[in-house]
Amino acid sequence: MVEAGRKLGITEQTYYRWKKEYGGLRVDQAKRLKGLEQEHVRLKRLVADLSLDNSILKEVAGRKRDEEKPSHSWASIVSPATGVIIAR
Repeated sequence: MVEAGRKLGITEQTYYRWKKEYGGLRVDQAKRLKGLEQEHVRLKRLVADLSLDNSILKEVAGRKRDEEKPSHSWASIVSPATGVIIAR
């Protein structure tokens, strides 16, 4: 197997790492695992983006409370991750 990996340009170290990670899995199980790992990364990014949006909103809300008189101007915040405009 190591020789086949060399022909494909895969190092021996990579072969053994893949064998350790995917060795006991069938092809369909390995594909499903890879898909779940990608989904996990996507969801982690989404949570990070939403946490940032929440933090920005809390900061803006805190400033609003600290102002002595109400302001009649509109402030817009654009989420850098999603591009969604949050008008306040």
